Amino acid sequence: MNISVFFNKDGTLGQGERTALKRIDDKYKQAYLEYRTHDWDILKKDIKIWEFIQDDLWSYVDVQDSNVLYLAIVDNKGSFIGYATIDHLDSDLPSIGLELKREYRRQGHGKETVDLLLEACSRVLNKDEVIVRINSDNNASLALFSQYNIKEIGREDSEYIQALDFLNKGKLESEKIAAPKEYSENGRYIKRFLLRA
Repeated sequence: MNISVFFNKDGTLGQGERTALKRIDDKYKQAYLEYRTHDWDILKKDIKIWEFIQDDLWSYVDVQDSNVLYLAIVDNKGSFIGYATIDHLDSDLPSIGLELKREYRRQGHGKETVDLLLEACSRVLNKDEVIVRINSDNNASLALFSQYNIKEIGREDSEYIQALDFLNKGKLESEKIAAPKEYSENGRYIKRFLLRA
């Protein structure tokens, strides 16, 4: 899908009272990459792996014809305060996601972002149902989405574990990067919800 249909001429998907969703371009690239990987310290220890991860993450964002839409969440001053996605654009059930910097949480930016994402899915994709994936220990997001009509429909490994699995493929057991305790068995995972607008 050509993602340009989501944006107006200045690269804005939607604007709320305190929050706007913008195309992630060179202006927001570094802020996005730094924030997207802020808690991946174990992977930052190997510079080759770290450079690969950053290049790989940016390669997904920096495309115009895609099945995923990456967005910068910005405040009224134009400062990057988080990122959002609409994924599976060509499916019957797209998914939305967002992550806000800690200092911008519980100020209405999350709710406004979700509302803008839902409006975009309705306006451009003609969809009133989406999938939402939330980390099991993310109480703020669980509380945010409980304000909507949601139903839990499944669970999956965290993105961190998925990245480790990818990096550990083909390695000997002694060479593999171990997951931190909070991500290991019975630890952090992703809950999947169906959200009806």
